[in-house]
Amino acid sequence: MTEVAAKLSPRPAKTIRYVNVTPEDAKKGARSRRECRHSVVDALDELFARTAQGQGERGFSMLETLLGRPATSFDELQVRNAAVFRGEK
Repeated sequence: MTEVAAKLSPRPAKTIRYVNVTPEDAKKGARSRRECRHSVVDALDELFARTAQGQGERGFSMLETLLGRPATSFDELQVRNAAVFRGEK
């Protein structure tokens, strides 16, 4: 995730920094501030756990069929939306 934060940093003066938070601390924080319902917090926890295990790296095989084109990679998304990440749009 550090690499993702570095790619998203719009310019050196506005660095995006990744902070590794344990799932337990993230859930506790979200619940204590009542930012999300418990079911949403649990679903996000499961999503992040699967991502940490490497699931989803290759995308879904049906995605290309549904879209009629290959899935967009993160690098392509970042390049295509560079102005947004720089705060220009």
